Amino acid sequence: MKPTLWSATLNEGLPASQITGYYAQNPEYSPDGNLISFHFMDYGDKEPKWKLGLIDSATRRLVNKLEFPARIVNRETAWNPQLGLLSMTFEGGNGAGILLSNPLTGEHYTITDIGSGAITSLAWSIDGRSLVYAQKHETTDVVELNTAY
Repeated sequence: MKPTLWSATLNEGLPASQITGYYAQNPEYSPDGNLISFHFMDYGDKEPKWKLGLIDSATRRLVNKLEFPARIVNRETAWNPQLGLLSMTFEGGNGAGILLSNPLTGEHYTITDIGSGAITSLAWSIDGRSLVYAQKHETTDVVELNTAY
């Protein structure tokens, strides 16, 4: 079963309503509550690819869909509460980075060279001035075993 977006109210007795009928996940409300961002698989192109969708929260209509300018590694988004920018993590040539994207214009900014570990989650402070993230560093060992017969 494919993941889709649904909406539910806190009032008892009202059923949940489906917002999307296509593969969509990781919804986030904008700070003002007017937009819902989500990641979805766009099958409209020759080759299906992940994109970022924006839905008007009142009308439930698709407002915009954006292509990612970098390889997004974690389909999690965090809205900056002051600037209205969406934050996502990506992998670049020199390691992990954070993509800051204006969801209405498609303009984007990057914070690069954060390190070689994958960023697993991120969140903005309430005032929108600080960003925190968790980064995972993996290590591997190579062991040579010599056996004498």
